[in-house]
Amino acid sequence: MTNVTLSKEGGVYTVSAQGHATGRPDVCAGISTILQALDTWTQTEDGVTVLERRVNSGDVLLKFRGIGCGITFGLVTMGLKRLEATDPETVKITVCEK
Repeated sequence: MTNVTLSKEGGVYTVSAQGHATGRPDVCAGISTILQALDTWTQTEDGVTVLERRVNSGDVLLKFRGIGCGITFGLVTMGLKRLEATDPETVKITVCEK
């Protein structure tokens, strides 16, 4: 099971993921692709500051702020929720906004 938590507090965005979508390599690959794209975007986009970054197999934490983050955060959230809809037993998405 992959557990992903996405949170927004003020202008700070956090995406945290733990685990693997065991038995569903397609879902696992989808999660990995979305998170790797987000990681690359946060590191290369002008006006974005990475506050915390940990990217390991089965353990990801990205905390960032800056220009365009709200739109990107929304797209990442949408993509991950679509994956959850395909197999809620292997991926759980939690969204928290404060």
